[in-house]
Amino acid sequence: MIASHMDVMDQGLKGLFLLVNDERYRHELEPFVRSRAKQQAELDLHEMIHTFYHRVFNTLQEIPFIVSKRKRCKKIIRMYEFICSQEETLKLFPILLRETIYNKLNDLHREIQGLDNLKDSYKEHVSNRFTEFRTSLQKLI
Repeated sequence: MIASHMDVMDQGLKGLFLLVNDERYRHELEPFVRSRAKQQAELDLHEMIHTFYHRVFNTLQEIPFIVSKRKRCKKIIRMYEFICSQEETLKLFPILLRETIYNKLNDLHREIQGLDNLKDSYKEHVSNRFTEFRTSLQKLI
């Protein structure tokens, strides 16, 4: 990645490339490269988890202030679309959190089904989406 921003004629870049790809020196550089790769993987994991929490909890804070029931449903659906798209991230979370997300989905589904001012066709659409989310999340608990 860094190499793509450097000049092709850069002697330092060429030298590093030759060192890493030379059998005689690779064993000396490998511990450094392995350590750096581990650090980067941990940073990527932290960023992935932070992004997940940020998006979900920001949405959860916005939902109570949405007056329109239909807009509220759309916001909830978008949030669960995001959650279900983050299957690999969800696997990193404790089982209790995954169960809570799943149970909250069921609670929200019952709440939406009990609303009188939504059309039945929209309730059916929401119900179908929640069934998809439930199926997706069921694999993780």
